[in-house]
Parts: sequence; structure tokens; C-alpha cells
Amino acid sequence: MAHVCLIEIFPAECEVYGYKVVGLAYREAQGLIPDGATASQIKAKTRELLTDSESVERLRDEASALIHDPWIWAIERYRRCGPELDD
Repeated sequence: MAHVCLIEIFPAECEVYGYKVVGLAYREAQGLIPDGATASQIKAKTRELLTDSESVERLRDEASALIHDPWIWAIERYRRCGPELDD
């Protein structure tokens, strides 16, 4: 199965919050939803986290503390192969 980039799944959210915050929200949503959850349920939970101002602030703090960027390779691949994105 091909890897799907966060920008492909959450384009508007990545533009507003940045892909690191969205990635952390997505990772957290996966942990909050029981095993066997559908992709739609995980997306909905991620978006729910991103609408909560306290969660967003916490996620921004966590994103700024990241030393290793676990998503950058996928973002770079998307930029090379996908549509042009503004930084």
C-alpha cells in the first residue's frame, strides 16, 4: 500500500496548523480510537482535536519541541511528485 501524506489527507488543516501539529493530532487520534477504527473515524477525531483550542496549543508546543521530523520525507516526496504547494 502506498504511503499517503498528511497534506493529501488534511490539506486545509496542514495549511492552517502546519503538518507537524496535524501529524501529532493524527497520531493522538489513532491512540484515542479503539483498534479496528475506520480511516473516517480517525480523520474525524483528528479534526475534533484540531478544533479544540487547548489541544491545538498543546500540540503546537509538542511540535516545536520535536527534534526529529517524522513526516518530512513524505512531505518532500509529495512536493516532488504532487501539485505545487506554497510554503
